Amino acid sequence: MARPTDAPRLRALVPQDVAEEVVRLVTDHATQLLIHLDPSATWSLPGPASLRWTTQLLVSYAQRGLAATDWQRGVAAVDWPHHGAAADALLDVCSALYSCAGRPGDFDLGAIDDEVDPSEPIGVVLLAASARIRIDKRERVPVRELAALAGVDPDHVRLLARRGELELVDGMATARVARRWLSGRGIEGLEAA
Repeated sequence: MARPTDAPRLRALVPQDVAEEVVRLVTDHATQLLIHLDPSATWSLPGPASLRWTTQLLVSYAQRGLAATDWQRGVAAVDWPHHGAAADALLDVCSALYSCAGRPGDFDLGAIDDEVDPSEPIGVVLLAASARIRIDKRERVPVRELAALAGVDPDHVRLLARRGELELVDGMATARVARRWLSGRGIEGLEAA
């Protein structure tokens, strides 16, 4: 039995709710920057529709992979023909959330494992989506990303490795090991290779 995690469960996240939170965070940050420019001005920022839609698709992709379709929630990631489109969406969302003023687009996806907070719904989504992309690219998957996709605590993943149930090298699983382990846990969109 997997050790419970305090982090939000990937499967339980509602794509529209996560997207609304991302739009709120980005809009609040932009508003604060604008107020510093001219505190007496009145600013009106429309919610960025493409960021909202991209985030919804990214949540659906993180939950179910490319074949994700959730018609009850109105989100389908089948708009993406390959994992590269998911990687572009991941970069778009991370850039909106983590870029610095004067340095737009400077977010490095290689730093996602260190920068993202897995106790927040968007953090779980970003880590899980990154894990799926790494598996598709046959790259090694860090424990935090693997745990986010599996819906368990990273310490549980490490425990399984110590018991010999999961092979980790330097805190990472190969794509093949990650795919097999996640598929065995019933994670959608990851057929064992």
